[in-house]
Amino acid sequence: MNDPVMVRVFPRLECCVPDFTGKNAALAGILHQVKQEVSDLAKIEVVPNATSAERVIYYEQMINALLAGGYELPFLEGAREWGALRREPGALKTRSFYSSGIRKRSREIGFFLFSITPVIEINGKAIFVGKVPSADQLIEAIRSSLLKKGDKPMKTDRSTWSIFTVILAMFFGTMEMTVIITALPTLGRAFPQTGSWLPWLTTATLMAAAIAMPIGGYLADNWGVKKAFLLGLAFFSLGSLFGGLVGLVLPHNMGLLIGSRFLQGFGGGIFAPVGFKWISVVYKGRLRTKTIGLAGMVTPLAAVLGPNLGGFLVDHFPWQVIFLYNALMGMLIALLAGVFMQEVVTERRKSPLDVGGIAIFSGVILSSMLALTLTRHSGFTSPLPLGLLIVTGSLIILLIRFENRYATPLLDPVLLTAKGMSVILGMSFLQGLIMYSTLFFLSFYAQTHPSILATPTQAGALLTPGALAQMLAAPLVGKFIPKVGYRLMIMGGMLITAGSLLAMFWGPTSLVALSIILVFSRVGGTMASIPLAAIGLEVNVRSAGIISGLRQLSNVLGGVVGPVVLSVIFPLSRAEGGRPEYVFVLMGLLVLLALPAAHGIPNRESEVSIISQTPNSGENK
Repeated sequence: MNDPVMVRVFPRLECCVPDFTGKNAALAGILHQVKQEVSDLAKIEVVPNATSAERVIYYEQMINALLAGGYELPFLEGAREWGALRREPGALKTRSFYSSGIRKRSREIGFFLFSITPVIEINGKAIFVGKVPSADQLIEAIRSSLLKKGDKPMKTDRSTWSIFTVILAMFFGTMEMTVIITALPTLGRAFPQTGSWLPWLTTATLMAAAIAMPIGGYLADNWGVKKAFLLGLAFFSLGSLFGGLVGLVLPHNMGLLIGSRFLQGFGGGIFAPVGFKWISVVYKGRLRTKTIGLAGMVTPLAAVLGPNLGGFLVDHFPWQVIFLYNALMGMLIALLAGVFMQEVVTERRKSPLDVGGIAIFSGVILSSMLALTLTRHSGFTSPLPLGLLIVTGSLIILLIRFENRYATPLLDPVLLTAKGMSVILGMSFLQGLIMYSTLFFLSFYAQTHPSILATPTQAGALLTPGALAQMLAAPLVGKFIPKVGYRLMIMGGMLITAGSLLAMFWGPTSLVALSIILVFSRVGGTMASIPLAAIGLEVNVRSAGIISGLRQLSNVLGGVVGPVVLSVIFPLSRAEGGRPEYVFVLMGLLVLLALPAAHGIPNRESEVSIISQTPNSGENK
């Protein structure tokens, strides 16, 4: 960890001593806020001045800071004389000091310094002179001083371009998850013999993102935020390029296409959370809140535009274009990041990355999904699926033993076995399964139902009202949670979701009817997901971040498992006897079966006592 930034504050003098009354009150409030925001990066000291004699020391320290900061002082010679006198042993205690000719000079110096106070010094240099900066200005100055040697302080225009670059990356990283939804039937026709592997085009991306997120966070802490961001963009662009070349330069092979989607997801899983970390490091206070709020608009906006863009592209161009445009945008964003983003120094992570846990956990997911997919053709008793299931079981046992022995595990057994956590994580898993599977199968339903046969562009338009309804419902749910309570809000959302999914039993043949069903499904999902997220943040503050991460991981795993498992149970193609509407009915029944579990969720904030333990820390056992 780097040495802390040294900040010294020379307040305005009042009655010969600096205090925090009158004009200094505003400065006191700002310093209090700054100390809370950057306590881990800076040491802030208010220079004391208890007596009139010590005012000489106070002035000399201020003069040195001004000179180091490049300020030209009109009384430089007097300052040097004064400094020399102060360094003379006992000079301040003799009457000769007050009767000497320097007394007049000292008054001139004192009146000048009084007129330009306060002075705020950062690492020995006066940065703010004669004015009280805002908390955001002082925090930005402190963080700018952490830039590596040779870097220049970030200017406003450069900072704007940096924010634009980070948000643009988040947008395309999120939209890449949704742009392929409406293109799946087209890809199914392009690869007619690999229908059972089609869900992997979404599953591989989500799986890779789940694996990459903890790796990206670790690289950002120990290698550099900008470097980790660029690495994620490199994986994303490379995966997009490979996907676009399948069938053109590379062989027409579904395995290569799935591999390219994995690389895309792995890159997005790195640069998306690292982008948020960059914002949180560079900005603090209200500016950080505004920037994160702007970045938070990316997900719903991408959910609206992604399916529409994917449908438009495959309607008018070869399907490879949906990958090639991502490659082009990835390279453009990498260029912008290389030019405008500055590396920032953060505290190195003391705990090691759980590489073993990540590897074993990835093996569990991969082997289980492969086994389920292969059973579609050869059944559970065939050697390969059966062997993969045995491997999965062995890896689960190994993962449990490994995580119990590791000091900083990816899946902390203390948290996973805590009271109420199984309900929160199980509900989050179900929410992810419903959300991703609904998008996946509804697009297929609209484009393959003989009475609808929607184009990809129409399928994209079909999904738009649901995304908009989710955007509108989110703030309303947050507003009514304190009045209704967590449990009742979650149960109400589950009932709405289940009802909308069960309505698919009658096989609607209108795009309007499908759109209404999706709207109710997304609103119900929002009513359940927001309280689940809030409960995770109400626990012990040292565990809240880890619990939030586990909840998000459970949600993503639901999206990984859902499309694969449900497509094994119900074939996608009607020619093979598939009835996509039954998939929605099954999901609705799953939601109803999970409804009693909601009784294990507290209804009010005062009832939240999910966990009192905090995760272990230290070195490996």
